[in-house]
Amino acid sequence: MRRRLFLIAFLCIVTVMVITTVHVEGNDIDSVSSNNYADLTGASSFLLDRAVVRLDNGNAAIIDTQGQIIKEFPAGYGAPFFIADWTDGLLRISNDGDRYSAIGYYSIEDGSLVIDHQFYTAGPFVDGYAVVSQRTGNGVINKQGEFVIEPQYNFMAYMGEERFYANTYSGTRCLLDLDGNQLLQVPGATPHFQPFAYGLSSYYNNSTGETSIFNVDGEILVTLEADKAAVIQSAEVANIERNGQTVYLSIRDGELFWEDDQKHYSIGAGVEMRINQYVNIPKNYQPYVDPYERIYYPVLSGYKDEQLEAHINQELYDFFIWHRPETEYEIMYKVGEVITHVEGHVGSFTKESRYGVIDMESNWNSVTLNMDLATGRVYTLGDLLLPGVEKELEEHTLPIENTTEFALIDGGLRFYQIIPGFRAIDPGRILSVVVDFDEIDNLINKNSDFWLALTKGSMENANRAALPFPDMPASHWAYAYTKSVFEAGIMQGDGKNFMPNDAILYEQAAAVFSRLLLESTGEHLQRADRDPNEPWYVAELESAERLGILEGLEGMEIGTTMRRDDLMVMLANVLKKKGLVKSMSTAEVNEVLSRFQDEGDIPDFKRDSAAMSVQAGFITGAGNLILPNETYTRAQAAKILTLIHQEKIDNIENQIKK
Repeated sequence: MRRRLFLIAFLCIVTVMVITTVHVEGNDIDSVSSNNYADLTGASSFLLDRAVVRLDNGNAAIIDTQGQIIKEFPAGYGAPFFIADWTDGLLRISNDGDRYSAIGYYSIEDGSLVIDHQFYTAGPFVDGYAVVSQRTGNGVINKQGEFVIEPQYNFMAYMGEERFYANTYSGTRCLLDLDGNQLLQVPGATPHFQPFAYGLSSYYNNSTGETSIFNVDGEILVTLEADKAAVIQSAEVANIERNGQTVYLSIRDGELFWEDDQKHYSIGAGVEMRINQYVNIPKNYQPYVDPYERIYYPVLSGYKDEQLEAHINQELYDFFIWHRPETEYEIMYKVGEVITHVEGHVGSFTKESRYGVIDMESNWNSVTLNMDLATGRVYTLGDLLLPGVEKELEEHTLPIENTTEFALIDGGLRFYQIIPGFRAIDPGRILSVVVDFDEIDNLINKNSDFWLALTKGSMENANRAALPFPDMPASHWAYAYTKSVFEAGIMQGDGKNFMPNDAILYEQAAAVFSRLLLESTGEHLQRADRDPNEPWYVAELESAERLGILEGLEGMEIGTTMRRDDLMVMLANVLKKKGLVKSMSTAEVNEVLSRFQDEGDIPDFKRDSAAMSVQAGFITGAGNLILPNETYTRAQAAKILTLIHQEKIDNIENQIKK
């Protein structure tokens, strides 16, 4: 059994880094042998020949590569292990286990206190300086614990080159040097600046829709329209994103010299996907006052059926733009990206978004739309699984508690659960489990539209010309099946409408099954002596009788709706003609039909045919009823005919072998 468990932590650029404690199995600590930490329950990785561990008694400890404890902290210190970066040689730990209480810096070498507990948040030292915060705001300290930039800013981050990004409480974004001088000011809706590279940085101004590139002195070198902040490639070149395309920019003269349509993808059969951007930002945006949205969403093009294309794109737009998380707070901002996977002709579109709300809380939200690209139908997990298997599925998806959110991957599904965060210090994470289809093979409904679209579908099947029937819209569940049988000449409608919800008539059923068998054998209906004035179905019925499709039927009346048990008789005759079913003993027939409470309503001479149809997987009934006296609609008949015509019956043949 192949299982993979992922714990994905989403981290914001904040002055405190957040990690998840991992179990010792599979960690570097396994190679160390010592009784000093025999009760070890959690550990970080080694860095500078030191690791931080948590003991059963709740204490924290620094150990060396031999497993010797360098320093043990009382249970109140450092829990719940949310600081693990000590590349500077200093470990940040809170003094009573509360991540909002005073944090101090300890030597990772000997465990001694270097800078006293006095900070609400504390970042790692980089180039000899660290961003910290106190009651008055964020500032910068040196390794002696002295402030070189006083704690007065709402937010700060180190950018490299001894420069800091700062956000004032009034909403102005600044570039600061080590003396606290404001080298550059950008008012309005601007996120934090990008880190310096090659002596250059950039920022994006939401208010103007422009990106600017500047040097370490705060001098702006070039400003131009873009979707997001420029990415510095070298001292001479940057790339920007504009209308979903990557554009290369000469920093020296501001000229654009190459474009790459990187957000324009082919998904097969002439259908292409482009990632568009939705922006909703007030013109005179005020930070922490006005809400804003910047969301990417997919748009499909190249469909032969324009109605289907429009329907699918509307579903995608509504899902990505208007689907909002459940929260008791007013949303202040929403940003989102697109992750796409296509299997068969099912598209799995995952929206990974971050939502900011009042009081500076930040939440991650990840939801997936699994859509049939041949019909626009949105599938749920219940559309894939057999009824009543939820408990068995939970055995494969633990520790996921809620399996409603899932996405397609190669050969399986990824189930995930959102773990809410708290404020910017802990923006939350996603607990994710991958389950292969092989693991849950016995839980899958192999005759479901979802499974057939996954395993037997293709974009070639999805991208077909539109149907000429106004009563068969692209949103109809049987749209793809109707397309298949219509293009094959098996079902035709009345020339104006398809009448998908009408019960199929006896002569119609005989005709379509006859056409199905004739189409597969290459035979023809035409007779030399055919009377052009005779009803349309006469030649069809003669072919059906000649092919053995009508065997076992009694009292068939032209113009009347066909009973379900009679259609099962026709279906069984077709399956036998194609060699897809075997004869069944009386005991086997009784066993197959015993699941239905109304099996007694099936006439004795039709029980064999009903059992074959059920065993082959075409007849599933309605719960524990087979409803032999009811009717089938033309749409239901189109599905059965499509499955036989396209020979999407691997599962049937497997059942026969069993």
